[in-house]
Amino acid sequence: MNLNTKTIKAVNEIKNLTVKNGNQHIMELHFDNDIQGKSFDLRPGLPLIIYLR
Repeated sequence: MNLNTKTIKAVNEIKNLTVKNGNQHIMELHFDNDIQGKSFDLRPGLPLIIYLR
């Protein structure tokens, strides 16, 4: 993944948002420092896991 694109640079300028490159084709979203203790794994339909822990 090219982390030097205009889009990635713009996203990385958003306060409290971090984009990291990984080995898998998946997006993980973490909200509120995971304090709710919940997560939603939307695989295999979508390569997405949402954490509300």
